Amino acid sequence: MSVQKLADEEERTQNYVTWIVFLVFLLIGIPVWWKTTQVYRAVLPSTEIQDLYDNKQMEVSISVILTSNTDQLISDKLATTLQNKLNTISDQLLLSFSYNVAVADDSKVVGERGHLVIEFLHGTSKIKVTSKRKIIVSTWNVNEIDLSQLVLIIKNSVVKENFLGDVAREIFEEVRRETENSAHLQKMVKGGSRYELLFSLLLLESETRYFDWNIREAINNKLASFLHQMRSVYEINVSSQVLFSNPPYFFPHKSAAGDRYVTEGQLSQVVNKVEGRLGSQISSDPTLSMVVNLISEQYNSVHILKDDGKKSVTNSFLIPRWGAMILNNAADNHTSDVLKIDTLMPIFVGHLRVLLAGLDNQIFLSKPDNTVVYEAPKSNGITEWELDFLFRLKSIENVASAVHTLHSLAKLLNNINDIVINDVVADEIYAAVDTIKQAKTNLNANKLELALNNSKIAFRSSEKAFFDPTLLEMLYFPEDQKFAIYCPLFIPIILTLVTSMTYTMKRRKNKVKED
Repeated sequence: MSVQKLADEEERTQNYVTWIVFLVFLLIGIPVWWKTTQVYRAVLPSTEIQDLYDNKQMEVSISVILTSNTDQLISDKLATTLQNKLNTISDQLLLSFSYNVAVADDSKVVGERGHLVIEFLHGTSKIKVTSKRKIIVSTWNVNEIDLSQLVLIIKNSVVKENFLGDVAREIFEEVRRETENSAHLQKMVKGGSRYELLFSLLLLESETRYFDWNIREAINNKLASFLHQMRSVYEINVSSQVLFSNPPYFFPHKSAAGDRYVTEGQLSQVVNKVEGRLGSQISSDPTLSMVVNLISEQYNSVHILKDDGKKSVTNSFLIPRWGAMILNNAADNHTSDVLKIDTLMPIFVGHLRVLLAGLDNQIFLSKPDNTVVYEAPKSNGITEWELDFLFRLKSIENVASAVHTLHSLAKLLNNINDIVINDVVADEIYAAVDTIKQAKTNLNANKLELALNNSKIAFRSSEKAFFDPTLLEMLYFPEDQKFAIYCPLFIPIILTLVTSMTYTMKRRKNKVKED
């Protein structure tokens, strides 16, 4: 075999090798690299999430049962008139309220959850909102009664349409608007159903006499019934502690009349000093702090002066979404060795009503001659119709929060294609979507307990999906980082292949020309 033939054979072999390597790299290497480096992304219900966000409006149904001593014809007429007035067009964009008024055969009917009983009696014109799910309307002439005031009471005080609408709007709207309910909304705790309720007694180190404050007995006697009523909405764990300080957390001012007082501005600074020592880290759940600050005997009596210049009746103040503090003077509620905390517990219950449910305590301070009277709650600290309101409020809040969270998460995952979406996250998202739909259906059907339970699951599932650690553990790489990682790997291979292919193509061209 001549030298030329050997050279040609070697050149053909090199060409075959070059082409084989190029084809292996192109057809096997790149697909394998692409597949093995591809991010796993479970399929998500993006369309359903977008539909839930686009159709934010929730339908709330309320059942009204009417009882009267009059004949059936007049009762039916009252029911029709009342239903027409209640179902007037609302200005709420996110909530739609529907009232179903029916006449009861039994005058002693008891209102179940989600139902409101209205009883018409013969007597002096007066409307009494009882602590049950019942409104008693007294009038001398049922035929000529004006239902406008009753409608306003139901819509604004019992159901609280505007308040519920503001709760939903606050979650979805980026720009906050001030409304008549803004003050209460800013005081309420947001999201979640588990809280640590921490009672703290603040003493000066010199005040060693007051040790036994009977907090366990006070909680069992004055607070347990309230917490029992709230158990369907919140899971609350109660704990207590005694803290000593030196020097005092504040120094009171002295008025011209010799009275000692502290301003609300001073007390807000006290909270900042106290908060670090309250032990809110004892639980992973958010903490609501109920503080009793025992005033030293050297100041005799100290009162809280409100911003309007008036003394606080309860000598306490509420800190929005944080808790409350009572200033307990030496001569008020304790003897030489025992602090009578049970007398202060109703004040804390009033603050908890505001913090946990946004309820209005002032509504029960009506005078006997008023035409509208609200019966104060019994020992349980909350009326039945207020509890129904709380069920609706938390259902709406949970559903709105879950929809907003899912929409934000879906938008993030759609914009960043390299974030890993594992099956656990996908399952939580699917569970949240399903329970949101169920909660909205049950809310429309006036099944408040089912709606609340569904909304809790939806809220928890959406939060778990949003804060799942796997979304951060294998977080996306920006494009520039990808180039920095893969260029040292591929450039040497690509340059070698391109050079070899270019050389092979030139040799082949030259050979064709020679032939």
